[in-house]
Amino acid sequence: MYHTHAILTNFAKISLKLIDEGCRENGSKNQAGYRNSIRKYRRMMDLSQEQLAALMRKRGCTTTRSSLSRIELGSYNIKASELIAICDILGVSPNKLIQK
Repeated sequence: MYHTHAILTNFAKISLKLIDEGCRENGSKNQAGYRNSIRKYRRMMDLSQEQLAALMRKRGCTTTRSSLSRIELGSYNIKASELIAICDILGVSPNKLIQK
């Protein structure tokens, strides 16, 4: 189990770096591209910020509705563990979040 988690964490860190680089190349400020995608996929699943944050807490994150709001606004640096949880809950890969 730990080995799998370590691999996923490393994957998420690499994905975050690639997402950040991709957003910089596209001129996005504060990685707004993937942060807006989080909001889009959350709304597609008809989840409120509070509901998504609660599901993330069940996966071991300490995310609150307020911090999720800041993630979506681009004023909070998302952690690898939060990215993994969000992708798992929303059923998307980190790379999918940067596609338009």
